[in-house]
Amino acid sequence: MGPSAFLPRNRALRVVLALVGLYVIVVLPIHYYPSLHGSLGDFVSQRVPDIHLGDLSKHLPGHSFSEDKTDATDAAEEADKAVSEEELRKVVAEAAAKESLVADDISTKRPPTVPPLKASVYGCPGRPDAADFLISMKTGATELFAKLPEQLLTTLRCVPNYMIFSDLEQDIGDHHIYSSLEEVSDKYKYSHRDFEFYRKLLDLSAKGQDLSLLKATHQAKGHAWDLDKWKFIPITHRVYKEQPNVKWYVFIEADAYMAWRNVMELLSHYNPDEPWYLGAVHFFGDVAFAHGGMGYIISNGAMRLLDDIWDPKHIALWERRTAEGCCGDVELAAALVEAGVNITGIPGLYGESLSWFEWDEGKWCEPSLSWHHVRAHDVEALWQFETKWMSGNGTHY
Repeated sequence: MGPSAFLPRNRALRVVLALVGLYVIVVLPIHYYPSLHGSLGDFVSQRVPDIHLGDLSKHLPGHSFSEDKTDATDAAEEADKAVSEEELRKVVAEAAAKESLVADDISTKRPPTVPPLKASVYGCPGRPDAADFLISMKTGATELFAKLPEQLLTTLRCVPNYMIFSDLEQDIGDHHIYSSLEEVSDKYKYSHRDFEFYRKLLDLSAKGQDLSLLKATHQAKGHAWDLDKWKFIPITHRVYKEQPNVKWYVFIEADAYMAWRNVMELLSHYNPDEPWYLGAVHFFGDVAFAHGGMGYIISNGAMRLLDDIWDPKHIALWERRTAEGCCGDVELAAALVEAGVNITGIPGLYGESLSWFEWDEGKWCEPSLSWHHVRAHDVEALWQFETKWMSGNGTHY
């Protein structure tokens, strides 16, 4: 069967089909290629304005259309200007590459985003100098889990730097507890009667026992008190050794509440490079000392002076006096005097909780710094009061 079998037998229809085919083959390309030239030329000129394509149909392979085919000179000039297909592809590729680079540049050169401010803990003061303070909190192994958790949930949340000291080195959650007796000489820790309670703690701790059970008896409380006096001087030296560049060292116990904002406000009026030993002044004989339970504050300048005399001779003297004396805060004051640092009394440090003394005009007219002998419930109540008070734009209370 030949090709003619697919054509209609009517001659007229064959002529019509031939004319349609001629139109498709000859006429349509003449109109099609100029439109292609216009669209592609616009595409390139929009992206690379310095590139001007002539009649695109002149650069297509196998075609050489001209508006005036009879003008040989013009045809020759146009032929000289023609670019090869490879050059055209190169131009288009470069234009596309430039467009991509521009898009990448726009995406990478967006206005810098300001990082969000670190969310401060709710209820905490936003002072930039808060890192200049170190809080040393002293507690005992038998009361660690009864008193410390509430402090961690309230006051210590707002303190960038703090160290917690107890009879033994241990951990509570993510918080490390330092041994307050680490620097005491072994001859006292393993033979002196004041350390009988300490040695009992070591034994029970090694067996994994509940240390809080030791505080149940009156005798155990007495032994814990005898042991406590050995903690003051070693703790004072340890915090300075760990962080010697801190401006202020604030010492407090786990059964006390400290008004952190008021303490920072008070200390802003003192020069930390000078030898300051601040606290509620008490006397033991002729020794003026800051009561440890109410809290006391030592400046970096005073710490440097104490560190200057931290040598075997003075350590032996302090340990001998501690073994014979009654109270660790008294022995610390005596050691500071030997370093050339005397106590300065400050108001606002109270020896009991709020419910133990009568409120009068004198107490209402001065900022409060701390309260001693507070229960966990009292710590929470004071924290809630302080937070609400400060949220009303108060400066101190």
